[in-house]
Amino acid sequence: MRHIALAVAVLALGATGTANAAAEISPPGPVTLSDGAIATAYDHCGEADLCAKIQYSSGDALLFYSEGAGLGQPYVIHVIRTHQKQTFFEYSRRLENIGTVLTFDHGQARLSTYLNRDGTLRFAFQPLAPLK
Repeated sequence: MRHIALAVAVLALGATGTANAAAEISPPGPVTLSDGAIATAYDHCGEADLCAKIQYSSGDALLFYSEGAGLGQPYVIHVIRTHQKQTFFEYSRRLENIGTVLTFDHGQARLSTYLNRDGTLRFAFQPLAPLK
């Protein structure tokens, strides 16, 4: 149940940032979340590519794929939660703003999305300072 709450929190696409025109910088290495899960993002994510992944110690995963964007339409991200190597649930979410920031892991990490100059997406996980 805790993992479902995490996935729902990840997709609360409320906070947005501005698109970084120079978003060609490679993302930082993997980020370890509070429960030991490893979050990895990819810097060039085209249509149907894996953009980001959270790998849990149980072997379960939360996967983020790009579904691309139609002309004048927002990018769509397809999210798949696996459990015991089978799909547990999946859904798609529109990114209304490139530069969207998803905050999760009890406010200790975020996943940012950017548009690269070549039209691919760039995802990056960043750990945040713990709240005091």
